[in-house]
Amino acid sequence: MVNKDKTKDNSILAARAQRTLKDIGVNPLIPQDPRQWKSYIINLRTALLGLTTEEFWDIVGLSRSSGVKYESSDKSYSRHPNRKLMLLIAEAFKLEWEVPDRVPNIPVDSKSSSKMLEMLEKNNVSMQELEILLNCLSNLRKLHSKMGTKN
Repeated sequence: MVNKDKTKDNSILAARAQRTLKDIGVNPLIPQDPRQWKSYIINLRTALLGLTTEEFWDIVGLSRSSGVKYESSDKSYSRHPNRKLMLLIAEAFKLEWEVPDRVPNIPVDSKSSSKMLEMLEKNNVSMQELEILLNCLSNLRKLHSKMGTKN
């Protein structure tokens, strides 16, 4: 069951955080390099937004106890932020990703893969957009398999 008051409080906190970023004139682009994500999260929460761990992770949609694991330097306790988490943070605070210079050189084994990469690059499809589409496709396939429907 969703606590409507808490959801409303989180929406207010998220709006304030977005306004804070706008007021200080900072648009902290999310780095493409996963090795930079942990320090990015810590800097965003503490230096730029000044939010407590509970406020920050509530806005993102995680409990404080889960969220602090992404900030911890204790290797036995910490978790590495993944792209799904970074997408949640981007959505919660209306952040954008660093734009890669171009679609990375991915070794391709077929003509159709080469054409697909050319099409993505030609139409300026970002890696974030491609990942969202691929996640949707994966979720759709899972749904079909649960329903017993063949692709």
